[in-house]
Amino acid sequence: MKKAVSVLTAFAVTMALATSALAAEWHPSRAQTGATLANNQVTVTSAAGEKTTVAADNGNIIVTNVANTLDGTSSLDAASNAKMNLVYAAATATKSTSELMGKFSNTAEVTTAIETQIAANKTAKVERLNAQRDELSAKVDQLKADGASADEISAAEQELAQVDAQISATEAADYDSMDNYEPAALFDVSVSGDMEQMLADGGSVEVPVKVDGITADSDVLALHFMGDVADAEALTEELKNNADAVIDDMTVEVLPCVAGDGMVTLTMTSFSPVMILTRAETEVAVTEPAEQAPATTDDATVEATPAPSEDTAEAASSSNLWIYAIVVVVVVVIAAVVVVTRKKKTTTAGKK
Repeated sequence: MKKAVSVLTAFAVTMALATSALAAEWHPSRAQTGATLANNQVTVTSAAGEKTTVAADNGNIIVTNVANTLDGTSSLDAASNAKMNLVYAAATATKSTSELMGKFSNTAEVTTAIETQIAANKTAKVERLNAQRDELSAKVDQLKADGASADEISAAEQELAQVDAQISATEAADYDSMDNYEPAALFDVSVSGDMEQMLADGGSVEVPVKVDGITADSDVLALHFMGDVADAEALTEELKNNADAVIDDMTVEVLPCVAGDGMVTLTMTSFSPVMILTRAETEVAVTEPAEQAPATTDDATVEATPAPSEDTAEAASSSNLWIYAIVVVVVVVIAAVVVVTRKKKTTTAGKK
């Protein structure tokens, strides 16, 4: 019986995860949450591959949230401020990641890059889940070997069922779609002073950015918007009034990034607006099915009664119709006999 319950639980969780695959909601306004530099220590990698830890204070690295460029309180220059607002206007003029990428001049190239990153994220997730599954499976076996209580074993099997369902959900047909991601943050990254000099020869810097709601297990994408637009303000207004407007002078690249607790660390070689996208996945709560009545035979020999097929149901329906017809005929015959008998009695009485 416990085995049957575990199977039912795994199936229920799989269905719940499958129905949550399209849970992404495109709300660019959520990207206005206060992205800031997560800490004052950053790692700089020179063109030769040498790594150095550098203090990011004194304005060496500046992270500016889009909320500040929209309300005019940012410290960015006018051109950088206008570029940020242009990217935000493009996001609000679209309804998905794929639509947003269609606004820029390298749509095909960045689409391929995003798909490659999603595949890498998926591989990492499956490896992590498989490790969890192996650990939980060993835990269940150990509990059984130790003669643990039924409740302890059931709880461990429930955890295992959830991980199995999550692994199965990654095989869903639409799992790899970029439209399963939604905006989490939009901000500008700029460097100055010593940092600018350190990166002048082709190095890179790892920029830790605070992003609310992100965990070490989050599936994230980091999109970097590059290029200069002659009149970003005019194009921003055009996007507000014309949903078909495009931004020909800007391109998008996918940045290497690592999710952490409340932060995303970006590896950057040039600096301009960045959007963090996160996969929308609904938290699944596993609930045990209602307890079934005790079986009258050994659990191992109990088999579920299969549901009748359409042909069986149709045959049963036809059989029922014939039974009804026979019953009706019998009733009619009996009624006729009763009537005839009564008539005979009436006639006999008359003759007397």
